[in-house]
Amino acid sequence: MRTVLCLSGGIDSAVLLYKLLLDGHEVDCLCIDYGQRCRAQEYKAAAELITAIEHGGKATLCRASFGPVLSKRLCDTSNPLMRHTGLHHRTSVLLSLAGAFAANIRLAEPPLVVYPAHACYNYPDNSGQFYKAVADVLFQAGEKPIKLLLPFTSMTKADIVKLGVTLKVPFHLTWSCLAAEPPYCGRCEGCLERLSAFHDAGITDPTTYTER
Repeated sequence: MRTVLCLSGGIDSAVLLYKLLLDGHEVDCLCIDYGQRCRAQEYKAAAELITAIEHGGKATLCRASFGPVLSKRLCDTSNPLMRHTGLHHRTSVLLSLAGAFAANIRLAEPPLVVYPAHACYNYPDNSGQFYKAVADVLFQAGEKPIKLLLPFTSMTKADIVKLGVTLKVPFHLTWSCLAAEPPYCGRCEGCLERLSAFHDAGITDPTTYTER
């Protein structure tokens, strides 16, 4: 099955990419620039993850941008560790863009959009009610109904790391830090979540951090 995946180059989407490939999906990956400081590193990680695919898995990468919609807040350098995960309506826009992409690449069968939501984030746009509403919109919005798949919603980030190990995901290629360039800062929300996930999973973190 041909599938559209929001691929940020982080742990969650990387593991989901490799799981989809193992399950026989042909994956159209969408790496989205919404003004985040780490966008260049995210795209680099996404591209390297796809290049590293073995065993005949098929995935392509497309870069999309919705420019200044959120960038004023994101480009505020007064707080270099500011969270980007909690931006209002970010997930709504990402999924809408993925749905439009899926609808317009003219898939022969009903499009499938896959998103790496998991149980760790307590945000309004990470609830079951929210995802049901988005799924209803995607299903009704186009000529062909789009199905939204959320395979990680009952998993913690540590669970996802454990799954990634079994799938031989090259975690050293992923990018989680909110900084614009290497090395990992070790202080931002992305780094702290990554550190915690590997620790809780009992897996050695391949990442080098400036502070730890």
